[in-house]
Amino acid sequence: MNSDISSGQIRKAFLKIKKEMNILYMKLEHLEEENIKLNNKIDEDLKNKDNNLTTPSTKSNNQQQLFIANTLSGKVHLPHCPYAKKIAIQNKEEFEDIKQALRQKYIKCSCISAI
Repeated sequence: MNSDISSGQIRKAFLKIKKEMNILYMKLEHLEEENIKLNNKIDEDLKNKDNNLTTPSTKSNNQQQLFIANTLSGKVHLPHCPYAKKIAIQNKEEFEDIKQALRQKYIKCSCISAI
């Protein structure tokens, strides 16, 4: 039969797939390295921005605001949000700055978007 595939053809196909997977892994490693560099740059920029804030009222407002994130849903809420009040303790993560939560890939709840 002409539709039979030889073991040599199968081996050749697997080697090609292995080679392509290695290329993808290298690209993934590169992207992860770039992601780390970008996160470090963001952290540095935010630190510099915080150091440049001179208005005491602005700093105290930022420190008083708390954001509650749900590790299961991937959303971040204000403390008074009904969804935030329902989050189980083991799934709760708190942030003093919304930017920290967003850097960790949390999505704003509508309670934050309304502000």
